[in-house]
Amino acid sequence: GFDDNEPVGLSGGEGAAPIWARYMLQVTNGQPNADFYEPPNISMTEVDETSGGLATMGFGAAAVLGVKVAQPDRTAIALVGDGGFSTNPAVMATAMESDIPVIWVVMAIVMGVAAAVLKGTVFDPLLMILALIGISMPVFWLGEVANLITQDRLHDTFLFSWVPPLGYTPLTQDPFLWFKGLLIPWLVLSVLYIGFYARVLRADLLEVQSEDFVRTARAKGLSPDRVLLRHMLRNSMITFVSLFGLDFGVLVGGGAILVEVVFGLPGVGKLTYDSLQTLDLPVIMATVIYGAFFITIMSAVVDVLYARLDPRIRPT
Repeated sequence: GFDDNEPVGLSGGEGAAPIWARYMLQVTNGQPNADFYEPPNISMTEVDETSGGLATMGFGAAAVLGVKVAQPDRTAIALVGDGGFSTNPAVMATAMESDIPVIWVVMAIVMGVAAAVLKGTVFDPLLMILALIGISMPVFWLGEVANLITQDRLHDTFLFSWVPPLGYTPLTQDPFLWFKGLLIPWLVLSVLYIGFYARVLRADLLEVQSEDFVRTARAKGLSPDRVLLRHMLRNSMITFVSLFGLDFGVLVGGGAILVEVVFGLPGVGKLTYDSLQTLDLPVIMATVIYGAFFITIMSAVVDVLYARLDPRIRPT
């Protein structure tokens, strides 16, 4: 446990290192010390006077200070929420990120296939330039520009008068308002992935068109559309699916932190951001484990999809 007379600190000093070191040892040992969670009881007035009001920072910061807070902030249970099923960060993140792939996958396939088919024409470099622009724009900057246009400059026009204020409306409360509130964040977050995936798919399509099975399909007299969609596209999707599995797992696990912060969406990324600001260490550890869980699950799903896309990978 902690020594009641030992000085404490957050940003350095003689008392800071022992507290941080012992906190990490207690966490990694897997046996939290009771003294850590029940430090000496100090009144809130004394805490505010001695720590500059840091008692309001939440359970994580209070624990680092060695202070027992009367009503600690959300800890790891914040992932499953204390405000109901429709408003907790984990459900909100799943509801938000689960529909984003529909946009970026469809648009990336359309752009990639079009660029590969139109290779040698002016449309090929034009599409790839648009894709490169999408990759180059930072998500937080694009989100701020979208907010400036849709929430301020052009909000009163017929183009964006339907855009609701920033924030999140639960799906169970109003499905139509939920869709309108997430449409702009979906599009902003999809721009990067559309450009990147389109370029990857175009490169794979151009590489696979010289394979033996493609020449055999053409020699059989199959139509160009059937060769493209049935043979070339299917085999070119292996790299696409690999990237998609990891990216989707990261997004659901809190990787959309920048979009959530810019648009005021209470997802896992926003929860992680708030926890980092307040040094709420239990919540930070919970969100990391939550993200790792989805990345692991999506990696397993990708392995299954490999066998569906390429018969050569299936066990004999």
